[in-house]
Amino acid sequence: MIAEKAYAKINLTLSVGEKREDGYHEIDSVMHSISLCDEVTLTEAGGISLSIKEGLAPGGKANLMWEAAELFFRETGFSGGVHMELVKQIPSEAGMGGGSSDAAAVLRGLNRMTGQQLSLMALADMGAKLGADVPFCVAGGCRRCEGIGEKLIPLAGWAGLPVVIVRPGVSISTGKAYGLLDGFSRRRAGTAESCIEALKNKDRAALLASLSNDFEDVLFKAEPVL
Repeated sequence: MIAEKAYAKINLTLSVGEKREDGYHEIDSVMHSISLCDEVTLTEAGGISLSIKEGLAPGGKANLMWEAAELFFRETGFSGGVHMELVKQIPSEAGMGGGSSDAAAVLRGLNRMTGQQLSLMALADMGAKLGADVPFCVAGGCRRCEGIGEKLIPLAGWAGLPVVIVRPGVSISTGKAYGLLDGFSRRRAGTAESCIEALKNKDRAALLASLSNDFEDVLFKAEPVL
């Protein structure tokens, strides 16, 4: 049995570029893992199956974990299967990478279970086929994420920095959020560089001043409670 923790992430900064022909958007974001996590357990089996032990999450093939398992077996040629169990703590549709972190945990766990010994960066490249947040969630820590999220630059994180997560009772899907942003002409200036400098210097005031997210301008209007 293999156990993996699937850590949530926050975007300290997020600048979103124009929509590409493939439907993705170019981004520039400083992402940081936080202590909130789901728990994923993997056991060798004859096929692929999934049980949600606690919390709310899609079951079966509707869950990105299932797609991650299929992708791993397809990419590596491993002929076995896996039974996956999920204890869900990360809220969904909250911008915290809940589904992506679970899928990333499956990739890391299967890498251990099958003895493939793929590097984290190889798993992150594989994860890019599942979604833009998956590469970061595979690697974790603190990183500047560019491209569609697949270009990862390691940064000095801030271990132990207190973070309060406020989750109001509204949900906005990733697709809807990007759709609203595409209809908004004004974009903020990026603050990634000042955020990185603040993290490096452990300067809390400078870090607070550097926090930014392009979605605020449209989502705060769509859901005033935010």
